[in-house]
Amino acid sequence: MNMYVMMLITQNTLCMLQKVAGVYSRYRINIEHLNASRHSESLSYWNVVVNTSDEKMELLINQLKKIVGLVEVKVIDKMPLSETVKSVINDKF
Repeated sequence: MNMYVMMLITQNTLCMLQKVAGVYSRYRINIEHLNASRHSESLSYWNVVVNTSDEKMELLINQLKKIVGLVEVKVIDKMPLSETVKSVINDKF
C-alpha cells in the first residue's frame, strides 16, 4: 500500500466534485486530503491524497479519465505508507 498525491484539472461545472468523489467511492478508496482551487475562469486545480494499492490506483486513473469535464489527471508523488507513518511519528514525538 502506498500514499499517492494526485493532481487533477477539471472544468468549473456543477456536480464535478460529486462525479470525482463517486469514482473514488466506487473503488473504496478513502480521500485522505482534498484541496481544490480556481485555476482560471473555467478550470479548477485539485490536489488529492489517497492511500491505496498500485492496482487500484491504475483502475482509478483509467476511470477518472472517462469523466466528462476532467481535463488532466496525474500522479505527482508516490510514497510507501510505512515511511509515511514513520515520518509522522518522528515529527510528533
